[in-house]
Amino acid sequence: MSEAEPSRDAEQILTESFSQRTESPEELFSLLYQELRLVARAYMRRERADHTLQATALVNEAYMRLFDGEEFRWENRKHLFCTVTRSMRRILVDQARTHRAERHGGAVRKVSLDEQGPAICQDLPQLIALSDALERLDRVAETTVFAEAGVACARIARECIHWGLGPAEFLAGIPGTLGGALAMNAGAFGGEIWDHVLEVQSIDRRGVEHVRARAEFEVGYRSVRAPVPEEGFLAARLHFDRKLAANEAEVRELLAKRKATQPIGAWSCGSVFANPPGDHAARLIEAAGLKGFRIGDAGVSQKHANFIINYGAASAADLERLIEHVRDTVERVHGVRLTPEVRILGEPA
Repeated sequence: MSEAEPSRDAEQILTESFSQRTESPEELFSLLYQELRLVARAYMRRERADHTLQATALVNEAYMRLFDGEEFRWENRKHLFCTVTRSMRRILVDQARTHRAERHGGAVRKVSLDEQGPAICQDLPQLIALSDALERLDRVAETTVFAEAGVACARIARECIHWGLGPAEFLAGIPGTLGGALAMNAGAFGGEIWDHVLEVQSIDRRGVEHVRARAEFEVGYRSVRAPVPEEGFLAARLHFDRKLAANEAEVRELLAKRKATQPIGAWSCGSVFANPPGDHAARLIEAAGLKGFRIGDAGVSQKHANFIINYGAASAADLERLIEHVRDTVERVHGVRLTPEVRILGEPA
């Protein structure tokens, strides 16, 4: 058994149903403490040599972030375990960003894109994160919404319901933010984001901002071709119809459907392959006998075959090898070459 793998007793705890839950968060956390500490130790071994955070401190900090000051609702023990370990990764990422900032001039100062302008691209090592700078979401006209690229798709869905606009409920089924959704024409439950785009704001590699109309883009199923390559999305103006009957029950229903059919709470990047014409990638992968197939700590989900899960310590090489193995196997069995809808950045691992 690897150090990041829960013991048999912990596994029984994690898979108990929500209806059987009797422990308080503190009691449940104490039951999982040793297992979480093993995961923390596995994480720490992959950090830089001069990292000062200890495994015990990492577990405790993750717990405080989840439970200090607000009520954290977990669906079951597995959900709690996955959420705490994800919190540990975020802590390490935050520390890495701070460390990087210190190496490039000291404390990080938040600035808006309007304040910084094109100069923000002149010293890219100073640029740590854009998410906090791209979170504006406003209703700017009766049926028009302005959203920046860092706004979560689920948040757009909720706000459109409050404003009586739709159909926007499908956005609740898209994990991630508007920027990523725009880049690949993300969709769920029959809706696609570019069906609602009026215009977008983008930025090129020189830091020059542009406003581009919907008609300038070639949009297809999970694909977007921009008029100018290598421009990144900053924001979009979206059109929705008046929908007075919109309500949160519809969003909850869609989320429940997603939860029942997809491995929500597991570490994944969503659907890996685009559906080929007239078929579904998940069906082809499952029919090829690949559900549960693993390379290292990367594995094809048992719940939905078009999801690849990181079971704790998967490397980029594990994920890329598994993607290619799935493509090769499906092509050999079905004669169909699947097209990835995820984007792999940088050099191949």
